[in-house]
Amino acid sequence: KDADMEAYLAYPESLFMSFEEDDLSSAQEIIAFYAPLPAASLKAMDMLTLGMAYCTVGKADQCSNYVESAFRVGGKLNRAESQHKLAEALSEAHDSRGALKHFQAAYELDPINTTYRLDYEDAKSHAAASH
Repeated sequence: KDADMEAYLAYPESLFMSFEEDDLSSAQEIIAFYAPLPAASLKAMDMLTLGMAYCTVGKADQCSNYVESAFRVGGKLNRAESQHKLAEALSEAHDSRGALKHFQAAYELDPINTTYRLDYEDAKSHAAASH
C-alpha cells in the first residue's frame, strides 16, 4: 500500500485528465503542442497527456502508443486506475480490442475492485459478440 500512496502523491488523480466532448479544441491544442516534439524528449506525464488527447479526438492507435509508453517510462503511472481510464478512453474512441486489453489489466492489477471486474466482463462479452 505504501507504493500505491507514493504513486498517488507523485501522480495525483487530477493529472489523469479526461476531456469532455466540448474540450475537443483543448485536446487539439495539446496535440499541436506536444506532437512536433521528439518522442524521446517527452516525460511520462507528457506522453500520458498527449495520449489521452489523441483518444479524445478519436485516434486510438496514437492514444495507446503514447499512454502505454508513459506506463513503461513512468512505472508508477501503471496502476489499475490509470489502466481503467485508458480502457474507457479507448472504448469511447471505438477501439474495443484495445479497451478490452486495458480493462483486463485494470482488473488484474486490482482484482477486488468490482467496477474493474464488471467492466472487464462487459468488454469480454462485447468482444465475443462482435466476432
